[in-house]
Amino acid sequence: MKTTTCVLNVFLCVLAVMPTKAALVYSEYFDDGNLTVQLTAPEVCWDDNGATIPVSSSTPLCMIGRALRTNGSTQDPVIGIDLRSCTGTATLSYVYYQFANAGVSVERATASSGTMNCDTASGFVAYETLSTLESCVDETVPLTAGMINYVRWNHGTGTNYLAIDDLEIDATCSEPACVTVFNSTFGTIFQSGTICALFPALWETCSGNGPYISTSSPCGSSGDCAMALGTGYPYSTADTVCMDLTGLTSATLSYSYSWDGTTGVSPRIRISTDGGGSWSILKPSHDNTLNGCLAVCIDLSAYIGNPDVRFRFESQSSSTSYHAYFDDITLNPNGTCPATPTPTWTPTRTPTTTPPTTPPTTPTTTTTPTDTPTEPPTPTSSEGTPEPTATLEPSATPTEIPTETPSATATPSTPPTDTPTEIPSDTPTAGPTSTPLPVPAAGTTANVMLIALLSILVSGYVFRRK
Repeated sequence: MKTTTCVLNVFLCVLAVMPTKAALVYSEYFDDGNLTVQLTAPEVCWDDNGATIPVSSSTPLCMIGRALRTNGSTQDPVIGIDLRSCTGTATLSYVYYQFANAGVSVERATASSGTMNCDTASGFVAYETLSTLESCVDETVPLTAGMINYVRWNHGTGTNYLAIDDLEIDATCSEPACVTVFNSTFGTIFQSGTICALFPALWETCSGNGPYISTSSPCGSSGDCAMALGTGYPYSTADTVCMDLTGLTSATLSYSYSWDGTTGVSPRIRISTDGGGSWSILKPSHDNTLNGCLAVCIDLSAYIGNPDVRFRFESQSSSTSYHAYFDDITLNPNGTCPATPTPTWTPTRTPTTTPPTTPPTTPTTTTTPTDTPTEPPTPTSSEGTPEPTATLEPSATPTEIPTETPSATATPSTPPTDTPTEIPSDTPTAGPTSTPLPVPAAGTTANVMLIALLSILVSGYVFRRK
């Protein structure tokens, strides 16, 4: 303890100044049987490398609950701690126990850049060898602030076990500032590796297989990369870095995507407002794009004012890969989504029905009776030349030649060519002069011949009288 004595305004005061103490930023007691990965700063990863967490009945008596155990030369567990946002003193402490010497060497490695990955960590340097037997020992490993730190328990030859428990990390860390603008286009040149390894300033955490970048999707091509979700379980996911939505009046998340519906389970998007501690569904599904690329805009008005917002793009099926792609993922501060156009319904054109043509009605000619007897028609030859007829003298009792009145409903038809189409008469039939005489209907020929015969008979009778 450092004590400073000062005099102020004639008063003596003693001020005890304590150095800043590192805070507990991570703990793992192994009691749930799992190695816990921490996604919030400082991030922590694990690679068990064959080490196990047996049931509590196998735990040494000086330990409580379950413990991590390494039993052979190929079981070398690794823990990684990203302390790039931390300053000051940082330590990793734990308790170990071994009944017989397991020949375990504690090793350290650091990295100043890139994405932390416990599976591929390298460059380890021996720090100490664990040698105490048959008792629980508290051990502390110093860490380097401002760097990515890895610690490995490298088991020597043989099969003697080493038990590890009550692991804690203490450090003084500050949360990195959340971004206010986010735009991920995934570049123009194809590169191998996950998007988190390729673009760590934008993508904080990847899990499962990938996601990777692709240049052969409907949303990407040569010179325009897109994100492709990976196959397998756990599901392929990618988490963005945190985004600050304070001081905004509106915000949107926009992107383009392609999914061909092959698996029947579309990708989805989650959102977190507590630093990645919990996630809720933002967009539960996506429509089948039929091998096209569609643009999407999501209104974030409900999340305005949150200082830490993160988005997770994930598959919902182990076989979604190679069918789900995302590109041009952008946070638009004070942006709004374009209005969704109202679909315009265009009625199907109905063919115009042409009304049936109604044949014109032939005017019905009504024969008006007259007081003048109708003269019989002049007989004609077969060529149509009128033949000479005798002059008729009026008789005491004029004989009225019956005439046939055409039926009003009868349809005129063309008479044979050898039948006159008009019966000449010395006395015109009364009626409008513009109205043509009706054409005799079918069957009239017999009547005309009868009238001609009567005319011949009458002519003969008159001739004999003279």
